Amino acid sequence: MQNVKLQEKRKELEKKVDEKALKYHNVFSSHLGKEVLRDLRTEFAHGELSNPDPNVTLLRAHQRDVYEYISRLVLRGESIKDAS
Repeated sequence: MQNVKLQEKRKELEKKVDEKALKYHNVFSSHLGKEVLRDLRTEFAHGELSNPDPNVTLLRAHQRDVYEYISRLVLRGESIKDAS
């Protein structure tokens, strides 16, 4: 019984993530969206993460995490579109 509920909850969550991924893919697959994603990568995902100031290190890590989150949603949305 508990396993069934967990599976149902997982399916609901996957559906929500898939819907979000399709939205992100639609935005970032356009020419302008690709430019923005490149800019985000350049600004947040490259360069040195560590800094003598731990607050700066945390900020850079969070910025990189946001870029990675967006990138993964875009890729997931692309694979969903390709599958349909």
